[in-house]
Amino acid sequence: MDEEIGVPPISEVWLATHGFVNENGSQDFHDSESSRIYEEMQRIENQPKDSNEPIANPDDVLKEVCGTKSGYVRGRGLGYIARKKGVAISTANNDQVAELRRQVAEMTDRIQMQERLHKEFLERLDSMHNGFQFTNSQVDSDNM
Repeated sequence: MDEEIGVPPISEVWLATHGFVNENGSQDFHDSESSRIYEEMQRIENQPKDSNEPIANPDDVLKEVCGTKSGYVRGRGLGYIARKKGVAISTANNDQVAELRRQVAEMTDRIQMQERLHKEFLERLDSMHNGFQFTNSQVDSDNM
């Protein structure tokens, strides 16, 4: 499982969606093609990696094993377009993530400021209310 984002390897997802437990209690597949794809995914995911090489992306593994058709990754459903390899796209995604994090931090600061102002307002309102009650009680005692 990818520790950073909690995504299981694509081979585990494939096994869960294309496999079943037979009467002997062991894992099996509905057809030989599903079994072949699972084994290929396992091979790719378990390949030794250099220390500077990133962990296999589930989408890249699926793209490599199942291929693409008209730019779409097979086995991913309609509408999922294969991402292109390259630094420019990775940098663009990193820039987008950084911008979104900046916006979240800004909004968090604004919310905290609003909460502080709201608390101050409620404290003032409460002190005014208490002062009003004190004044009314003095007026009532003067009238008696």
